[in-house]
Amino acid sequence: MKTLILFFSVLLSLFSLGAASNSSEAIIRVLNKKNAGSIESYEKAVETLVKDAKSGKPLQQFLIALISREKDAPSVARISEEERSRYLESSRDIIFDLAKTKNNSMAWFLMSLENNNMAILKHAADLGNVQALNTYATIKMSEVMELKDTFPEKYDMVMKECYSAYKRAAEQGDVNALNSLGLCYQNGYGCEKNDKIAFKCFYKASEKRHPEAVNNLGRFYLEGIGVQKDPERALKCFEISSSLGNVWGTINRATSLLMGLGCKKNEALAIEILEKESIKGCVETMDLLAECYSKGIGGIKKDSYKTMLWRIRARAARGDKSAKDWLMANKEEL
Repeated sequence: MKTLILFFSVLLSLFSLGAASNSSEAIIRVLNKKNAGSIESYEKAVETLVKDAKSGKPLQQFLIALISREKDAPSVARISEEERSRYLESSRDIIFDLAKTKNNSMAWFLMSLENNNMAILKHAADLGNVQALNTYATIKMSEVMELKDTFPEKYDMVMKECYSAYKRAAEQGDVNALNSLGLCYQNGYGCEKNDKIAFKCFYKASEKRHPEAVNNLGRFYLEGIGVQKDPERALKCFEISSSLGNVWGTINRATSLLMGLGCKKNEALAIEILEKESIKGCVETMDLLAECYSKGIGGIKKDSYKTMLWRIRARAARGDKSAKDWLMANKEEL
């Protein structure tokens, strides 16, 4: 992490931006995406970048312009189309010049983000930028998943490429790559399946409080994968993952409470947790609530009305118009 901060300090100094320490840490947090830590830390980092962007700092302006396009962008980052265009126009040439004249891998990575340019992203990855390596591998892996049965040779070739990219990034301490590398070893993506190495990858990423990795570590403890079974430790992992904003950590925590895994059964708390997340709009917890009431999971009393209601809410959250219309028509009774 200190190496990354030093790198960003140099990058920032090239732009004569000042306040390198706070800015560089915020940039690292944002570029590592939301799943690399708590939602709160991500939003605070975005808030820092917004302030820097308003003061005229080009790198931050470029990043805020990109973040503002995301559907779930923090409210502080939501800017008008006019301001977004102004930010891009005032920063794009500076970043592109750094990429061309210095062959700076981070600058190339940033340039790839504006129009999702895979050729530029690949170039940044080849230069060794950790975010580019991780992003490139994730995109390529998602593209090739459907080719496993129809084009096995291409599938194997791309998977090996993705594994190598994750490994390069993980060796530089990239927390997202560490988690992804764990998934590669767990599933044999581009490498020999090895649960013990997968466990070590998740453990290292968990030490940096990566929400998904902490949840994955919990599953390994719960099921005894690559490590001795420890339901109590698994539950602690799920609690931490949930507190960091990972939905599967929340679901696994609630499931442990429902089933009494690593703790005494507490159906009331489990339902309370699931309802709290569902009210926020989480479709996965809505699905689980519907299952709980449909089958009486964990001793919960079956309830056909609540089953129907949560299924409709889940459909509406996924964009189903008829479900939305039903909820609107019956909002007075709900």
